Amino acid sequence: ADVWYDALKEILEIGFFALSSAKPLYITPDQNSTLSWEVFGKELAELFLDDKPVPSKGCMKVCPDKTTEYILRGKAVDGTELKSILTVNVVDIDTIQMRFNSWGQGNDEVSGDIIADDGTIWKSSLPYLISDGRFFDFGQHTDLTAPINYDELVNPAPAEAYFTVTHTNHSYNFPMLPNGVYTIRLHFFDIFGGSRAMNYTIEGRKILAGMGTSKNYASIIESPVEIADDNGLQIIADKGTGNDVFESAIEIIGSPDAIPSVQFTSRTQTAYEGIQHTLKK
Repeated sequence: ADVWYDALKEILEIGFFALSSAKPLYITPDQNSTLSWEVFGKELAELFLDDKPVPSKGCMKVCPDKTTEYILRGKAVDGTELKSILTVNVVDIDTIQMRFNSWGQGNDEVSGDIIADDGTIWKSSLPYLISDGRFFDFGQHTDLTAPINYDELVNPAPAEAYFTVTHTNHSYNFPMLPNGVYTIRLHFFDIFGGSRAMNYTIEGRKILAGMGTSKNYASIIESPVEIADDNGLQIIADKGTGNDVFESAIEIIGSPDAIPSVQFTSRTQTAYEGIQHTLKK
């Protein structure tokens, strides 16, 4: 907070500044980003974008093949100088594999990183949760002693990820993803079952409607989804006509060769193997 305050104070005292942006901030090597800027406060003597003279207000398309900083430098007639850096991040979709466990703060095993047996890391989804959402730990209500039976699940999350959920209506924002096609995998588990009828809207399309859960069953559903709005990926989860949302984990995998779908295309589920749990009083 002090850093932002000091920066704003300096701008106000100098009275010479630029508003600048790059959109989108994240692109693939074959995509463009638009740099925009406008200088305020004093009569401008000169302005350069990476040593190229530019007007006080303008925009420019760029297509870097790697993450690049573009430097806007200006000088007022009275000698006051300004500098603004615009960064365009270049990402290869083929390399994107993001995995998130429910964001609860219950204990170190489930509130932070979970490392699977194959070395993949499931990060906390908390930094990307932008509205509502609450943490629920099944261990608060039951004694979970049995491992998940993976015989029917295709590429499941680590067992720990299914012991907690993000519940109630909630939404996520993943701004670091460039335009393209991704496979979205949602993981669910529920020790209660009952009246779930969850809806998931991803990138403005309701691609999962009335998702129910079975008692003591873990489920995975997946489908390709396209980002095309230069704004990253947004996911909205709501309880629909049911009584709650129970979501254990999310995967986002770059899949440039996949064909986007308007609904989830596959689902696997499996029960706990010989689960022995009793409701805690």
